[in-house]
Amino acid sequence: MAFSDNFTGTANSNVEDRTGWTLTSGSAGSLKIDPGGVSTRPQAPSAAVYTCTDQGSADHYTQVDQIVSTNNLISNTFACIRMVDANNFWGYRQTSPGNVEFGDMSSGTFTGKGTFSFTTNDTMYMEGNGTTIAFKINGTHQTGSPWSSETAHQTETSQGFVVGDSRTVNNWDNFSVDTLTVLPTITDVDTDNSITSAQLNVVITGTDFEATQGTGHIDVSPTDNVADSNRETFSTVDSWGDTSVQFDFVQGGLPYGTAYFFVTNNSTESNSSGQAVTIAVESGTGYVDITSVDAEGLVNTFTNLAIGDQIDYDTTSSGGGTVTVNADGTYSIDYSPSAPPASDSFDARAWDATDYTWSSSTTININDGSATPSGGLGRGLISRMKLRRQ
Repeated sequence: MAFSDNFTGTANSNVEDRTGWTLTSGSAGSLKIDPGGVSTRPQAPSAAVYTCTDQGSADHYTQVDQIVSTNNLISNTFACIRMVDANNFWGYRQTSPGNVEFGDMSSGTFTGKGTFSFTTNDTMYMEGNGTTIAFKINGTHQTGSPWSSETAHQTETSQGFVVGDSRTVNNWDNFSVDTLTVLPTITDVDTDNSITSAQLNVVITGTDFEATQGTGHIDVSPTDNVADSNRETFSTVDSWGDTSVQFDFVQGGLPYGTAYFFVTNNSTESNSSGQAVTIAVESGTGYVDITSVDAEGLVNTFTNLAIGDQIDYDTTSSGGGTVTVNADGTYSIDYSPSAPPASDSFDARAWDATDYTWSSSTTININDGSATPSGGLGRGLISRMKLRRQ
């Protein structure tokens, strides 16, 4: 539904004769194509209102290039958003050479939000989004912008011009309007923003996911970046609705700890910031962040183990002991108050922070020192990884 006009056309023709424009009040020809046929020129004997194709939403923007800077003033001529009529709108006007003023016209009284300098052909941008109003020049918010809690004309969908001057100078070029993109938002993931590494029926609640999935999908990223190359993408879901999505989560190459959830809808729009969610271990599993590497630890099994990696492991050994893996990769098994068995084992795997991959699960075999351990562990590890009784 977006509308634009570069005002190229027949010299001295009326703007209301162009596709998409309507003169809703005032005299015909109040805004014309300039004699060069490339921009507009105000020719209004009294206030005239020009509306463009209605975007159907009060959450919209108007953008236009301002030409006049140091020549004749056009202080009664406005480019507008949320335009009700000539006496009610948000808009800007040129007030003096090289300056424009943006503000609210209500019941014929204009209240300025600020006066800002510009040079010819600068791009003026006005936006209404709920109760927030913004004004930018060349993409930069001007002092005070955006303004919040602004309820004037909040539901008005019209945009265009109020022309109240007659001058021999050109004023506007490259006009465009559109509705604002409404991005999805996530309220929570599984209510408490915590899931396990292989959890079924995870529910994401929020807004503007759109009723039909289409190409919609879920991205779970290790950073607050939907395009992170190490993200996990889920296109298969249990259910999809405008305010709720359910799917089965699998950890893939992600580490434990904080991850960021994004929902991309069928319009290819994603929430602007990821929803922070904790990925926790399954019952019976523990994990540790490696902060140093002991030469007598699990580096002997996972030879590329380095600071920043993770180990996850069975918290109960095959012999019934409680397994603890330390942040340097060493470990112990506690059997108190029972006596330890002659040998034992537990499964573990390592996550590599350099390439976001988990190793295959590996069985760690140990004994109480009466025989050489299997599984690639040397006799020198016995003292640091012994079966112990307290």
